[in-house]
Amino acid sequence: LHAALSKAGHECRIFDFHGHHQIDSISINLLSFSPELIGLSMVFTARAQEFVDIAENLKKKHGFNGHITAGGHFASFHAEQLLLSFSSIDTIIHGEGEQALVDLADNIDLPQNVNNISYRDTEGKIIRTGNPTNNPDLDSLAWPTRSLPLHTYLNLPIADIIGGRGCFGNCSFCSIAAWHKENGGLRYRFRSPEDIGKEMAYLYHECGARIFNFHDDNFFYPREKDSIDRFRKLEKILKKERVEEIAIQIKARPDSISQPVINILKRLGLFRVFLGIENNAVTGLKSLGRSITRECNHTALKILQKNDIHTTFNLLMFEPEMKPGDLIDNIAMLKECPWFPLNFGRVEVYSGTPLEQRLRKEGRLSGNIFGYTYTIKNCEMQTAFELFKKVFWGRNFEAEGMNHLSMRADYYYHLLKHFYPSLVTKDLSYSVKKSITNLNNNSADLLLSIHEFVTNKHNINNVSTDQFALELLSWREKYDTGARKEFLQLINRIETTVSEYNQSRNSSVPGIIAAAAVVIAVTSMN
Repeated sequence: LHAALSKAGHECRIFDFHGHHQIDSISINLLSFSPELIGLSMVFTARAQEFVDIAENLKKKHGFNGHITAGGHFASFHAEQLLLSFSSIDTIIHGEGEQALVDLADNIDLPQNVNNISYRDTEGKIIRTGNPTNNPDLDSLAWPTRSLPLHTYLNLPIADIIGGRGCFGNCSFCSIAAWHKENGGLRYRFRSPEDIGKEMAYLYHECGARIFNFHDDNFFYPREKDSIDRFRKLEKILKKERVEEIAIQIKARPDSISQPVINILKRLGLFRVFLGIENNAVTGLKSLGRSITRECNHTALKILQKNDIHTTFNLLMFEPEMKPGDLIDNIAMLKECPWFPLNFGRVEVYSGTPLEQRLRKEGRLSGNIFGYTYTIKNCEMQTAFELFKKVFWGRNFEAEGMNHLSMRADYYYHLLKHFYPSLVTKDLSYSVKKSITNLNNNSADLLLSIHEFVTNKHNINNVSTDQFALELLSWREKYDTGARKEFLQLINRIETTVSEYNQSRNSSVPGIIAAAAVVIAVTSMN
């Protein structure tokens, strides 16, 4: 978005917004720029209220009299509610916003001349303009603006990059598929290998990037042959551009993983895959609209393990239709694949998705646009979910929770192995995998205890769920105290190993942490 505005001749800046505690300070910083237009990136439901609050703060407390627009999945699906409820937000941009944001900057007082937005007319009526369509030619877009120096892991600069947009899946819970479908046009599109290769070459030679994090919703074509052809073209371009000794990380559906695909991706530098497992129960996979079998999930994991790829995934084990046997099936995955760092939780409901529409039709949806919820149909599994929240919150959802630490430790280990293979010892390999395995086995044991409790009527009748939750929470926290020490020691050990190696070669690479940008301010509009 910043690059599109800059290319069109507008002066603009990116402001990093991380949470509610920043609202007043970032408002002051924004106003010091004297912007005429402020854009809010309202992608995630969990953070939507914070963006509403910053808009309210800017106009009602600080007197900002310019234009505030918002875009992203959340804003697009809730445009009418946001504009009717919050006068501080002037417009909503639908779909992919590069062109609409530029057009809005050029027509800030004439929103009716801008396609793909919603706005309030003089009578307060909400008007939606044009027919939003996804841009079919991603090569025509300006490359993203980069903040330098790049963030680093183990002194290796990392750059986020997008090679395509959209996904060919039809998962019932996914707002990505619903959002792209709403916007019209092709649901998934890819940049040409030539354009991707040139941007990677720029990032490699001019910015020092060595790790490339592909943020594509899905890195693959539906057909294996098409994906392989694309990857081979990219391989040739990178070789021509002298981009070598790099690491790439991607997202994938299990049905996209095969040995021929992995063979060429490893030549490109593949070291990490975030795999869309989602559920290990037949009922769960069907309820989530995955169009994938358990066998497909396990085959993909076996291929990635065989090729020593850092692999992580989420299990959305708590879903509206689950039954006790489904919980057992998901626990079994933790037991059968304990060496993969992972996380697990409940399927959340996002607007515009088939899941949201179904639960609303069935009268099972509660809450509001800032957070929907539902009750699992099976009462035993609803009780299991309530226990899960109390017992696992700190491990699964806090920033420094054990599951996140296990992912970080394995990520560092595989980076070390990828770039510094001579520094990897058998003891380190064993220690990393042992710590991850022990953590997942502990999670499985806790979940089995929850399953046994809720399916045993004697327990329900004689022990309160609160008392049982406290007992398991105490057990979990005691375990995590020791596990935290293990993972932090492993991470420190890997960092120290690389630091000492670089010092011995006098080849350290400086880097700073660059946060995600979520607010754009525009001034000096043409």
